[in-house]
Amino acid sequence: MEEESESEEQSEWEEENEEVSEAEEESEEELNKTPSKKKAPQKRKWCSCRQCGRSFTCKRSLQEHMRIHTGETPFSCSHCGKLFKYKGSLTDHIRIHTGEKPFKCTHCERRFTHRTSLSGHLKIHSGEKPFTCQQCGRSFRLKIYYNTHMKTHSDVKPFICLQCGKCFSLAAALKSHELVHREVKRFHCAPCGRSFNQIRCLNRHLKSFIHNKYRPLEKLMQSISSDHGLPSGVNVAFTKTHFMQ
Repeated sequence: MEEESESEEQSEWEEENEEVSEAEEESEEELNKTPSKKKAPQKRKWCSCRQCGRSFTCKRSLQEHMRIHTGETPFSCSHCGKLFKYKGSLTDHIRIHTGEKPFKCTHCERRFTHRTSLSGHLKIHSGEKPFTCQQCGRSFRLKIYYNTHMKTHSDVKPFICLQCGKCFSLAAALKSHELVHREVKRFHCAPCGRSFNQIRCLNRHLKSFIHNKYRPLEKLMQSISSDHGLPSGVNVAFTKTHFMQ
């Protein structure tokens, strides 16, 4: 009788163990079936500028941005003493003194000190002119050229000539105009004997009809007048009609 009771107890214990193991297997299966919860992405903390409202993802970027408002220039060039707001700007500037040009054009082997200069240069090869004037349709490779051009359409002319009062929309135009008031004309045309205030005026003259056509024909007319016995020093009237004939 004792043996029978022991066998019954053992069989009951085995059945309980089987039920527990089955329950554990079922719980494991349920755990495997239930999808794992993905961790919610952490929201970036944005830092905003109190003066202009611009936002940044990190505090360091905000600190660098604040130099625009404060005018702080903590980076100094050891060669010329020029000050900069950003370390990257100082690094680019130092290449002017060292002559380093690490950015190379793959089309024409030309080298540049700044990456932005290379980017603008590459548009020459591609013919890309993404900045188009909506008023006249003229296109430009660089935004700085576009911005300068847009001033020509503006009625605002803040640059005034102190000698004659003429106004200009660009500082470069005023500087070019001021040469008109100078008495010294540094640029000379030797064949014609004419002088000019600006090199561009001389270049325009050298390409002109007067320089390339009139001068040889004028000498020819003078020789003809001398052959006809006209007094020396008398100028023969000379116009475009002489050349067209």
